[in-house]
Amino acid sequence: MVKKACQSEKKFFFLIGKLLLEHWNSASLSTEGIMKHQGIKTPTICNIFDTEGELAAAVASVEAVEKFLTSSWIQQSKQNIFSAPVMMVDANLSLPALKASCQLAAESNTPVWFEPVSVAKSRRIVSVVKYVVLPH
Repeated sequence: MVKKACQSEKKFFFLIGKLLLEHWNSASLSTEGIMKHQGIKTPTICNIFDTEGELAAAVASVEAVEKFLTSSWIQQSKQNIFSAPVMMVDANLSLPALKASCQLAAESNTPVWFEPVSVAKSRRIVSVVKYVVLPH
């Protein structure tokens, strides 16, 4: 029963991803920077907000970001980074990927904004702080 439910969940997320890409294409938007592979699980997050609208708790699954967004993959986006008015990175990137992104941005004088995502991961800014113009 559990195995069958997991298979159904995988099919559901595969179909959702496929629908999103189809919609993206139908809007004539580039999919150049979207990595697609059977073994990549789409990062997901579940947030719980309090009655004031503030984040009270969150659970995230972002392993794919650390595993697949490598320095070499980021190098393939060099021209996009060079032409961007600003580059936003978040602390879900691995340290090598974070450094590669920020170094490319520095080469083209592209300002870098850093999103810490969590207290634990916010420490990753230490390795790239000299490139960051605006922490969130």
